[in-house]
Amino acid sequence: MFTRTGRDFVVSGATRPVVTARAGRIRLRLLNATAGDHLLLAVTAVNAKSSRIHLIATDAGLIERPVPLTEILLAPGERAEILVATTTPGRLTLRVMPYSVYGDGGQQSTDRALAGIDIPADLAPIALPASLLPVEKLARPPPSAPAGSS
Repeated sequence: MFTRTGRDFVVSGATRPVVTARAGRIRLRLLNATAGDHLLLAVTAVNAKSSRIHLIATDAGLIERPVPLTEILLAPGERAEILVATTTPGRLTLRVMPYSVYGDGGQQSTDRALAGIDIPADLAPIALPASLLPVEKLARPPPSAPAGSS
């Protein structure tokens, strides 16, 4: 859960916490609890290159299958769940990337670290699930008559 105290972002009550991965893939539940910040989030390695993440759930719950992304935008009050591969030893960083809700000419947020994920050696890879939740296909509604015709 991301909140703001002054200029700093707080993650679940802590400033820049570091957790240690215990499996080859971890699930992060993200909630933007700020009053007005749009957060463009990415997971980066030491070389600052964005890692591939997989979206698995949104405000509406689990989605049909994992969606590969390099970053995810959360508006205030929005939630998402992602999977992050944690098999390469080192540290990953959950970051807020520069973003402006006003487009190219608007004031951008600054790139800053939110949390760290330490990855010990020898974590076994965990396969990405092929599907998460079957989504029922809705029947196409019959065509309606144009307004004013009988």
